[in-house]
Amino acid sequence: MKAPIDIPKHVFTVLNQVFELERKLSGLNDSMKFDRSLAKLREAFDSQEMQFIIENPLHQRYDITRTDVVATISSSEHDELVITEVLKPVIKVTSNGVSRIIQKGVVIAGLPNAESQ
Repeated sequence: MKAPIDIPKHVFTVLNQVFELERKLSGLNDSMKFDRSLAKLREAFDSQEMQFIIENPLHQRYDITRTDVVATISSSEHDELVITEVLKPVIKVTSNGVSRIIQKGVVIAGLPNAESQ
């Protein structure tokens, strides 16, 4: 059994806010001027012992065997589902060469063309 990793709540709060800022800024034309600052925020939590990864699973294939996300399915069909919206990202921590999910993503899955309808 894997030993639990104790991550303070404020780390989750800041990493989730970095994700939200990146998501909101992606729609702006001049969002690149914020990239360096956001990268520095991410790096502020990394150390030699532990690195954090914020993963955005948007547009990835979804099926019920995925263990890294919790999904609400917005379609009556269950074949060919993709993640159409990410409410919370997947957060992983890498320590001593081992990567673990410390926060499952919260997503909405639907048909690939559902967002264009």
